[in-house]
Amino acid sequence: VELARQYSVEGADELVFLDIGATIENRKTLIDLVERVGASINIPFSVGGGISDEKIVYDLLQKGADKVSVNSAAIRHPELITKIASLYGAQCLIVAIDAKCIAGTWKVFTHGGQKPTERSLFEWAKEAQERGAGEKLQGVHGRLHRRGHR
Repeated sequence: VELARQYSVEGADELVFLDIGATIENRKTLIDLVERVGASINIPFSVGGGISDEKIVYDLLQKGADKVSVNSAAIRHPELITKIASLYGAQCLIVAIDAKCIAGTWKVFTHGGQKPTERSLFEWAKEAQERGAGEKLQGVHGRLHRRGHR
């Protein structure tokens, strides 16, 4: 909470909190922390990790998040992207994509970049956009690339 407040005071224009341990540990994002951070800053606040259904999205938005980021759950259930976008708007939905080049082909990974999938990076990015993702956050070789899709 102190660091979030400090980033805001020092001129950050947005804060992104990705609790990548949530999916790996099979738990939800730390909603109480989101509430405390949201109450202490006045810049856009995005939250990700452990988001597996639209109810959690509702809770996070009510507690101070402006946007949510989904990854592993969206891979398992792509309709989650469509559902979240239709309920809350594409402007609050980020689809995070962890990708690695395996034998010359970019593949999507889940669980904080630990578990490989059969999905192609570019096909998945296109599908996420078509389903309603407002932004994509791509982790490629440890670098994050964030893009709006419009």
